[in-house]
This record gives sequence, C-alpha cells and structure tokens, in this order.
Amino acid sequence: MLAEHGYTALVADMYGEGKQADTFDEAAELASAVSKNPELRQQRFMAALEHLKKHESVDPEKIAAIGYSFGGNIVLQSALDGADIDGVVSFYGGFLLTTPPDASDVKARILVLHGEKDWYVTPQMLSKFKVEMKKAGITYELKVYSEANHGYTNPEAEALKEKFKGMHLDYNEAADKQSWEDLQKFLQSVFYDRE
Repeated sequence: MLAEHGYTALVADMYGEGKQADTFDEAAELASAVSKNPELRQQRFMAALEHLKKHESVDPEKIAAIGYSFGGNIVLQSALDGADIDGVVSFYGGFLLTTPPDASDVKARILVLHGEKDWYVTPQMLSKFKVEMKKAGITYELKVYSEANHGYTNPEAEALKEKFKGMHLDYNEAADKQSWEDLQKFLQSVFYDRE
C-alpha cells in the first residue's frame, strides 16, 4: 500500500534472527526481550535505518518510521531517543516509554494513532504519556478513534485473536480507513509541504 503511493518500505526484524511468535506469550516474551534492552533495540532500529538509507530508491533526507503495536512503541521510543528521521507514526503502540527531559534531541515529527478502546493502554498510561510529553516540551499529534480496539487496522483480527489467545484484537473499518488517511496526510506534510 505504501509502494502504491511512491514510498519505499522496509520491515525491520526487531525480534532478531527472523523469529516470529505463534502465541501471545511468545509475542510478549520476544517483545519484552527487546524493550528491556535499550542498547539492542537501538542497534536493531539503527541497522534497519542505515540499510534503508542505502537503497537506490530512497532519499536519505526523507525517512519516516511507521509501527503497529510493538512496532509503534519502537518507532515512538526511537523518536524520543533522537533518531535522525523526519517523522514517526505509531499505530496502537504502547506508552511504556522513556521520555527525555526536554525536546532538544527529538528530531522527528510524531503522530500517535490510538484506539479509544485499546485494551493494551489504560487511561492512566495515556494520561501519563501526555503529561510527560508536555513536561518535556515535545510536540506531537494524537488522534484517537472512537470504538477502536487494539489491531483496528487489521482485517484478519478475528483469525489472529484465535491464534493469539489472550489478545483483544478487533478490526474497525472506519478507524482503519481514517488512520490510513491520517498517515497519508502526515507523510505529505513531513516530506513535501516543508519544501
């Protein structure tokens, strides 16, 4: 879908060695191993970024990172860590983040796309995120889609819910379409409206 809009996309292997989870517990374990090791997380993210920048179809001055769920948390944390990218978009990512004391190192524009009924994010977590971002003076845009749960962009959510028992995933067509439009507008503003 991104290629249809003229973008080059690379999917980073954040778990490492091509590992994939077959259960909710495996997914949680693999994600936790990366999340709890900031050095490993940064190494993998930066390796993917550097690989992408070298591709012949990529302008290394126009890079954004997009993540869903665990990936949303990864791209958001990478922006807060000061990754040299233009923008990040987190789709139903978590908010277990380390927020810097101020915005001086944050280079990326940030868009957070969140489902109102996301089981993974408590209202307290969202509130804490807002408070910490404000305290640090970090500018970001947050869009909350009503009636949307975790996984709202994935039409295969029902099948995945069966596979990953314990995860509350629900496809929401309205939120899926709106978030895709919001992503396109954001990328347009990050890459082209500034020219």
